[in-house]
Amino acid sequence: MPKEQGSIGAVLRVLREDERKVVELLMGAGGTMLQSDIARKTGFSRVKTHRILYRLSTRGIVTAKKYYNTYQISLAEWLR
Repeated sequence: MPKEQGSIGAVLRVLREDERKVVELLMGAGGTMLQSDIARKTGFSRVKTHRILYRLSTRGIVTAKKYYNTYQISLAEWLR
């Protein structure tokens, strides 16, 4: 079964448009990006990016690890 039809496909179908944009960006980047880069590449403000990532992390879709003055955001292992 192609990955798009597996767990990642199911997740993408239930996400808001802005959340889907972030998850697709992470998928295209190999699963890990800095929060500051996500904000820059999506065009979202820092606050909006933080809120989106908070929602995704509370659902176990992404994890965040402190990285200097930003965070390293990674897709959850079960989505890779």
